[in-house]
Amino acid sequence: MDPLRNSSNASISLLMRRNANSSMTEANNLMKNTYSPADMTYVLLSCVVVFLVTPGIALYYAGMIRKRSALSILTQSFLVTAVIMVQWYLIGYSLAVAPGSSFYGSLSLGGLHNVWFDPYVPGSTIPAIVYFPFGGLFAVTTAQLLIGAMAERGRLVPSLVIAFLYITFVYCPQAYWTWSSKGWLFTMGALDFAGGGPVHISSGFAALAYSFVLGRRREPSFSDDSTNSADDYSSSNTCNSSALLPWGSVRWKNSLGRGHIPKYPPHNPAMAYLGAVLIWCSWLTFNSGTLLAINLRTAYIFANTLISSSFACVTWVAMDYVRYRKISILGVSEGAIAGLVGITPGCGHVYPWGAAVAGMFTAVVCNLLHDIGNWLSIDEPLRVFNLHGIGGVMGSIVLGVVAHPNVAASDGATVIQGGWIVRHWVQMGYQFASFTSVAAWSFVVTAIICLLVDMVPGLQIRCTPGEEEQGMDYIDLVEQIDEKASPANIRVIQAQEVEEPIGTSITTKKQ
Repeated sequence: MDPLRNSSNASISLLMRRNANSSMTEANNLMKNTYSPADMTYVLLSCVVVFLVTPGIALYYAGMIRKRSALSILTQSFLVTAVIMVQWYLIGYSLAVAPGSSFYGSLSLGGLHNVWFDPYVPGSTIPAIVYFPFGGLFAVTTAQLLIGAMAERGRLVPSLVIAFLYITFVYCPQAYWTWSSKGWLFTMGALDFAGGGPVHISSGFAALAYSFVLGRRREPSFSDDSTNSADDYSSSNTCNSSALLPWGSVRWKNSLGRGHIPKYPPHNPAMAYLGAVLIWCSWLTFNSGTLLAINLRTAYIFANTLISSSFACVTWVAMDYVRYRKISILGVSEGAIAGLVGITPGCGHVYPWGAAVAGMFTAVVCNLLHDIGNWLSIDEPLRVFNLHGIGGVMGSIVLGVVAHPNVAASDGATVIQGGWIVRHWVQMGYQFASFTSVAAWSFVVTAIICLLVDMVPGLQIRCTPGEEEQGMDYIDLVEQIDEKASPANIRVIQAQEVEEPIGTSITTKKQ
């Protein structure tokens, strides 16, 4: 007889026969002596509000692209939420949280194995089962930000596979580096309170890699521009084209070098605005819930998030007005999001005036680099790289300057050295190591994931030219917003959409 097998079977049998009275006694003792009902309530309530990021990002992205691909973005956002929560349950939570090496967690908590009444971390006032959904929604948000890079030319099912692999091999190790007591960035001394690196910088640089591998969108087939002709894709101009090579769908010559990037006005700015409102709302608890407790520091975090986003919104709009003598509803939305991104890494470490600085600095840089995708000749239509990648880096830099130990200590437990403002000069070096390592790992590993998925038969990541001309809603979904979206009428519709209206506004000018 195998003694190890007998021991394992005995443990399983003991678990299955666990006495209900002893479980109730254990739970009551923990609630009385260890866990805080107020902290548990706030974290679970934060989960509900943070879930609004799913429709928020979906509406924001769908409103910014052409009508015939909007429903695919909405559908994808919903599916990404479900797929990533499955991943988080099976392996993600364990890889990001369970003690392992300095680089990666272990699989000891996979499937919530061994998660019973234990605290999230030793000394925590909430159990692990309360943190599980909250941490999972962080992973969901990161994947949703990334997957917007496939807009208008990426296939739906392969994008879900890419999201699953990205969270497994990019987000989970980076979350472990940043927040685990054994993570190499954490032990080094890098600061990142709520995800400037694992969420924003990671998704921004990953979106740049995804867009780079996918290549630029093509112009309508009636266009005289030859840069993105059908010959670049080795396919015909017909809408019924389905010529995908068996080993992949992407063409490097469509990504490398200078080339024309199509510019299309958003089909519904009001939808994008509504999405931004939901994102702003959810981010208030995204940041404050990260403390996993209710105390004075929670109030600082909540206030800092609101202050930074407000200052950034005003700064962005002021810059637009100075440059164009007009403002834009998308500019208002992008400004608020820039402020949310800029304060995320430092919301629990800076005074309110530092939050204002973070918001304004991030808004100025992201506004000036609004067209960085065009400068790089990478077609990234939703500007995830600009707002989240660059914005996250700016937030980390500001944190290295204005982080103050008094704010961190306002929860009665946290001790940090602070930033330059308290003459802790080496902190900026820690921040530099943090955002450069996260950015490089995200870009390289995501590009590799995209290329490998594209080589799997049936999982080509890019649609054919004919399918792109029809729109991704027509290819992937039963429903379409535009009832005219058919092969016979598609060229007429595209001609109407790309025609520049009289008195072009700042929104069109900046796209």
